[in-house]
Amino acid sequence: MIKQGYSRLWAYILATLRGHLKYVGTLLFVCVLVFPAIADEEHLALVVGNRSYPELGSLPYATTNAEQVSRALTEVGFTSLHSDESVLPTIDLDREGLATAMFSFSEAMGAAPDGSVGFLYFAGHGIARERRGDVYIMPTDATLKPGVRLDQVGLPVADIIQLLKAHKNKTVVLVFDACRNVIPEHVLEAAKNTVVVESDVAGGGWGTKTRQVGLLQRGFRRDSSVFTKDRADYFVAFSTSPGRVAYDTDIFSSILAEEIQRGHHDVLSLFKTVGERVAIESRQSGDLQLPTFEVSLYKDPPCFGSCRGASQDVDAFFECSGCPWVKALPGGAFRFGSPKSEKSRGKDEPVSHTVNAGPVGIGLYEVTRAEWLACERAGACAELLDKNEWQSSKAPVGGVTLNDAMDYVAWLNLESGASYRLPTEAEWEYAARSGQETPFMTGNAIEPSQASFDYSASYNGSRRAEYRGAAETVGSFEPNEFGLYDMHGNMWEWACARVVGTDCIEPVLRGGSYKTSPADLRFANRMEIKPTKRREDVGFRILKVIE
Repeated sequence: MIKQGYSRLWAYILATLRGHLKYVGTLLFVCVLVFPAIADEEHLALVVGNRSYPELGSLPYATTNAEQVSRALTEVGFTSLHSDESVLPTIDLDREGLATAMFSFSEAMGAAPDGSVGFLYFAGHGIARERRGDVYIMPTDATLKPGVRLDQVGLPVADIIQLLKAHKNKTVVLVFDACRNVIPEHVLEAAKNTVVVESDVAGGGWGTKTRQVGLLQRGFRRDSSVFTKDRADYFVAFSTSPGRVAYDTDIFSSILAEEIQRGHHDVLSLFKTVGERVAIESRQSGDLQLPTFEVSLYKDPPCFGSCRGASQDVDAFFECSGCPWVKALPGGAFRFGSPKSEKSRGKDEPVSHTVNAGPVGIGLYEVTRAEWLACERAGACAELLDKNEWQSSKAPVGGVTLNDAMDYVAWLNLESGASYRLPTEAEWEYAARSGQETPFMTGNAIEPSQASFDYSASYNGSRRAEYRGAAETVGSFEPNEFGLYDMHGNMWEWACARVVGTDCIEPVLRGGSYKTSPADLRFANRMEIKPTKRREDVGFRILKVIE
């Protein structure tokens, strides 16, 4: 039966490839095939760690990574094909063993009850085609020599997904954490049409179309015929950016294991959080590793453990790995400005009047350091902080000039293929007020427990507290009625009196910051500074144009 299964899988998976090949530095690939779930489902996992590669070079951390992920999956209720009580990693599989394991996992998922969840994790070498970026995972006996085709030594990821997505009414999560070192030079010199990926050339993916992003060319998978709405949803991720190496450490698997163990992530927020943490923590060590992914989910993403306790807004979305979370807001009328009687009202504040705001998408949070780092990594944004100052992936980026913010928006438009810009003052205030006509979302005063500002000051009798002198991580306080975070305080945010195309006309700061008094946090308050001035308490949030 094993031999028969092996033959069937290889007959299904292996196909002749033509064209140029290239080595992709370490890459993580994640795919989530989402189907409706029901009660009494099984949670099955296949975890593979391929460390010993006589020809391609050993990967010291592959076994450790597989063991970390196995323990995390066990804690949230997964079992493996070889144990009803825990997830046992499978180590060092050759070509026949790897094919057999994949086929057995597919058969087990097919026999599992509707609503069951599968998790496949592979740590080892991976190679991708140069032109189309088709990704292959490598068994331990793989070798690259003149005349040897990839279909003779590796398993194509696209066909593994095709095999597993046939199981309707199931959810399958696939993580390919592949290729942790450079192919030996003698292989590169001997293998015709095989090259090492340079940092300015695209890496992996199954792109059906591409777009230029700074110096990077990325695969864009949303139109792939492999994934269609009537078949399955999908989620694709890489442990590092196209053309970049992921370093031979356990940073990715450690963070992945930690976040799985939290038990309240849906798969979308799980991998975005993992990606942001990996980017920040690898930067601090001096070896920047920036996970990337793309997603197309038409159903609610599945959770690890229970969705209860998950903090992410279920209506929020993001459009690329470096893209901020966005909340779509309906259009409507609101009171813009402040009444003449409002305490601490500035002379430059418009007198309160009714304004209509169209439907827009607005950043759920202020742009974070991890999100800024994605733009910086692409060569499209300035390096704002020393690597030792990036304490948290969830901290808001600061020291942002108007031109910095505009550079980020330009990169975001290229990266996402969508239309982003800075909000106008009216759009910003509409989003901030979320139906409120008082000075704050909390009424006529705001307390230290409700926003980040200079707590030593008071407004309308608000309580005083010790001044903290630093911004909080985004989302530390309760959101407003629209579900948006930190519209009061934390960081000043750039807005525009009006927008022409993507140009910001008459820029101004709104919302106050962790350095300002509570009076500056009022909805209608404005502050003008030179667009070129760099202040550590100035950040921004993005707006997505909704046609």
